[in-house]
Amino acid sequence: MTVEDVSVRPSRALAVRGTARPAATCLSVPDPAQPLPDTAQRAVLLPTQPEPGPPAPVRADPVQPGSVPAGSVPAGQQRTSVIHAYLRSHTGAVYCIDYPESPHTEANGLNDRGEVTGFYTLDGQVHGYLRGANGWYTTFDVPDAAESTTEPLGINNEGQVVGGYLDPDGVGHGFLRDQWGRIGSLDVPGATSTLATGVNDRGEVVGAFQDPDGVIHGFHRDPGGRFSTIDVPGSRLTIVSRANDKGQIIGVFSQTCAEFPTPPGETHGFVLDARGYSLFEVPGGADPAPNGITDAGRIIGGYTNQDGVIGVFELSGHRFRTFIVPVAKSLCPAYDINDRGDVVGVYDTDDVRTGAAGSPHS
Repeated sequence: MTVEDVSVRPSRALAVRGTARPAATCLSVPDPAQPLPDTAQRAVLLPTQPEPGPPAPVRADPVQPGSVPAGSVPAGQQRTSVIHAYLRSHTGAVYCIDYPESPHTEANGLNDRGEVTGFYTLDGQVHGYLRGANGWYTTFDVPDAAESTTEPLGINNEGQVVGGYLDPDGVGHGFLRDQWGRIGSLDVPGATSTLATGVNDRGEVVGAFQDPDGVIHGFHRDPGGRFSTIDVPGSRLTIVSRANDKGQIIGVFSQTCAEFPTPPGETHGFVLDARGYSLFEVPGGADPAPNGITDAGRIIGGYTNQDGVIGVFELSGHRFRTFIVPVAKSLCPAYDINDRGDVVGVYDTDDVRTGAAGSPHS
C-alpha cells in the first residue's frame, strides 16, 4: 500500500524521496511574556477566514495580513515553501510552523503538551521530526527504512510517535518511536503492507493494512500487541486515522472503490464506538476525512468544499463548522487536534513570496 494523497486523507504520503540529517534548529511560537533566544525564529501569524454560508464557520480572531510578529523575512527576501505546516491555536490565531528552509513541511500529529510531529523535505531529502513545545526540532529516520521514506503521522501525550516507512524492497511498514527515541517496526500479521496512523495514551495503535488480495482494511492494536481488523460494513476500503482514550475510533471508508487514493466523491467518514458505526458527510462538501479526535469526541479533518478547495471541518456532537486559511491556494486540511482545541495541518501556496504573508519559517 503506497499512500500518496497529502491533502485530505488520514494517511499521508509514503513516497520514496532521499536521506542526510540536518541538525536540530531552535524555533518558537511567539510568546509576548517570554523573549526568544537569539537563535530562535518566531512562528508566522497567518490571517484566518471562515467560509461563507452554512455550515456555521469556526470563529477566528481577525488578523490583518500585514500584522506579522517581529522576525519577519526582510523586504524582498523570498520563502521557499510550497506546502506549509500550520498550527491553529484554540484562540483562533493561525501560525506557520515550517521546518527551517524546507520547501515542504507537514504537521501530522499534535499532543496536549504542544508537541508536533510530521515530516519535511530539505535538499531533496525527507525526514521525520518532533517539534517540542519550546520550538526545538528533533529529526529522525527509521534505521532500516529506504532513504527518505520515514513519515510520522501521530503522537500521544507520552511522546510516542507512530507512522510509516518503506523498506529497501519497497514494502510498507508501520513504526512506533518511544519517548526515548527507540524505534521499532509494527506490522499486521499476514499483511503485505502496514501503515500506523495514530496512538493514544493507552498505548493503542490504529492504522491500515493491505491483505494478500490487495484489500485495504483498518486495524486496532491493543497495548498487549493483539491486532483487530476494522471494516465498515459494506465497504470495499477502510482506513483508520485515530483512536481517543474513550474508545472512539475514526477514519474513512469507500463502498465503491477498493484502491487508494480513491476518485473524488468516493470516500466518507465514520466514527466507531461502543454503540457501533456512525457514518457522516460534511453538509455541502465531499470526501470528509476525519483525522483527529479529542477525548470529548470533537473531530477535526479535511473535506472538499463546493469551490473545490480542501478545507477544514469540525464535528462536535451533531454540529459541523468549517474554516480555511485564506493564503492557501487549494488545500488547508487539519490533521490533528489536542484536548485544548489546538489544531495542526497543512496549506499550499503557488507564490512562495506570499506563502505566509511575507513572513519567515517557524
